[in-house]
Amino acid sequence: MYKSIMCLLSVVCPSNEVGEKICKYISIKANDNRNRTLSLSLASECMVDRPTTQLEEGESLAGEHVVIEMDGGRIRSRVYKDENGPKRDQKFDTPWREPKLFLITTVDKQGKLNKQRLPIYDASFGDDETFDLLKSYLVKLNVDKAKSVQFIADGAPWIWNRARLMLEGIGVASDKITETLDY
Repeated sequence: MYKSIMCLLSVVCPSNEVGEKICKYISIKANDNRNRTLSLSLASECMVDRPTTQLEEGESLAGEHVVIEMDGGRIRSRVYKDENGPKRDQKFDTPWREPKLFLITTVDKQGKLNKQRLPIYDASFGDDETFDLLKSYLVKLNVDKAKSVQFIADGAPWIWNRARLMLEGIGVASDKITETLDY
């Protein structure tokens, strides 16, 4: 229960410090480092099988017109140089990283979004890891039984060198796959 509360507070609070104050208010002994460690620990556990935790039981793309969109981005992430001393005094770098994001959704025959089904979003930092993650979602969703699969992305080679191969590798018939280059 403690781990669950700490993780909830790490998500809903703007900072770990605010989470710690809420814990004190409700008479739970907590500290910033412990809360952060617990939250990261639970996040690691959940990351291993997140397609299963995000999908509803029995959710399927069978018989649907599926659209998969993928793109990369750029963010800076804080990397501390020195772990010693108070956090406010620590030096850090902010190197650029490229998250790889994807969206899985469905459309009707006219290409209008299916508003009855929630889209699925997820992301990773590595090219292979992102495609492995996408593949695990698509396998669990029975994408091989979809009426059609449209893959939309920009011209990035890390996407186009893998997209069709991945779809065909999980059983999507070649004639059901449409690739759309979107700039």
